[in-house]
Amino acid sequence: MSTADQNDPANWSMFAASKRIVGVDIGGRQDHSFITSGGVWNVNGRSVIGVRDIIQLPLDTPLDEVAKRAAELAREYSARVIFDATNNAAFGSIIAPMLPAPTANWISAATIHAGDSHNAQPERMVIAPNGQKIAIAKWGVSKRQLVQDTEAEIRGGTLKFSKSGDWETLKREFETMEEIKRASGSIGYSAPSDGHDDGVMSSALTAFGCRYLDSPPRQGRRGGGGQKVSALGWS
Repeated sequence: MSTADQNDPANWSMFAASKRIVGVDIGGRQDHSFITSGGVWNVNGRSVIGVRDIIQLPLDTPLDEVAKRAAELAREYSARVIFDATNNAAFGSIIAPMLPAPTANWISAATIHAGDSHNAQPERMVIAPNGQKIAIAKWGVSKRQLVQDTEAEIRGGTLKFSKSGDWETLKREFETMEEIKRASGSIGYSAPSDGHDDGVMSSALTAFGCRYLDSPPRQGRRGGGGQKVSALGWS
């Protein structure tokens, strides 16, 4: 990878990545659905996550349209989809028919909780695409750890974001994300009352997948292609 390309994952080939992940945060009437794709590359001997596609969908985008956009990226890159199933467990049954079999190689779910750390092991989650029951992995992930790990990767230079798509929206979300100290003394993170964190959570799930999950077998090759949270990953 040339020096000129090292800071912009838009120039990195997903088919040179050792991991390939599509993260999906599902919205509705008040929050946007947000999709990010990413991978892991060796950059000067370091394992670096690059977030390439950054897509904010309009409010009220139907779930089948969200699934279609995420599945297109997954098939293009031979990437695993990890989606936020906290309030949207049905999404797995919607997207599964849009992806190759076996489904468990292509989809993982995440439920986001207020604990201090991720669950050690995933649970079994049953989805029913077209009435057929299939088990996929469901991870219990801590919002606190997701945000802190993502922040640490950004500051350490091991998480980079492309300046493409809705990257300015994502950057603004990172810049305005606030650290909150709860009455219990524990730390949490939240968007301001007039803001959103859909892109932060989508990219955090992508980064989680890049570090903890496996990608599906390759299907082919296509070329080319509070305190505030910092946005150093754009520099």
